[in-house]
Amino acid sequence: METMPEVINELETPMVPQTQANAQGLLVDNILILPETQDFTGKRIKDGLKVIEHAVVKVRDCVKYIKWSETRKNNFRDCVRLAKIGETKSLWLDVSTRWNSTYMMLKRASLYREAFMEMVIKDSSFKRCPDFEEWENLQKIQDVMEPFSDITKLFS
Repeated sequence: METMPEVINELETPMVPQTQANAQGLLVDNILILPETQDFTGKRIKDGLKVIEHAVVKVRDCVKYIKWSETRKNNFRDCVRLAKIGETKSLWLDVSTRWNSTYMMLKRASLYREAFMEMVIKDSSFKRCPDFEEWENLQKIQDVMEPFSDITKLFS
């Protein structure tokens, strides 16, 4: 199993160096991104997510727990207010087989990190929240995933 720094280093390594001037692709930071590299990119990101899968599952469980009950949604809104978060976007539940969906879930959840912590205090049944170190690792992998998500959207 790879470590978090190894995964981040590998994901940040350029996929395809710019070598063909006439290739049909997108040039990003002197890296030629070809449409066929999307599958490879998706597989590498999924591999990277396996390193922190336990934390991703915790976020997924938190989102499910909150979204599946009106009372919990209201409690979470209260926690958002208590945490003084000015965000109004709703939580996003991913499709676990699609890395870009998981990226969106993590991106939304990170906006509400402090509200999740408030929810732990407010709701004794809310137990599977990521701890500080897990949130930090989730943020690191999310930062690495962001450019890949942006590039994927360009090809979609």
